[in-house]
Amino acid sequence: MEMNRLKKYRGLRGITLRELAEKTGLNPKTISFIENDRQKATIVSIGKLARALDINIEELIPLMDTTAAERGRKGGTASSNLKPEAGS
Repeated sequence: MEMNRLKKYRGLRGITLRELAEKTGLNPKTISFIENDRQKATIVSIGKLARALDINIEELIPLMDTTAAERGRKGGTASSNLKPEAGS
């Protein structure tokens, strides 16, 4: 996760580290470590941070780019390459 995004949204909301900690139940040091890329955030922490900042989780964790998703759809899935069972 790009933690500069966390810092960015916290700044845009005008929320201090301590206020964000109170809203999330996370330790202020933990949030600081996450923001400064000294600690990885868990998915639970990311959810709490997103809720407290009133943003979607995707704002903190960008989804895969659409070109990669399109390549995946065009190529099909492993299950589409399976042969039908005998007697089908």
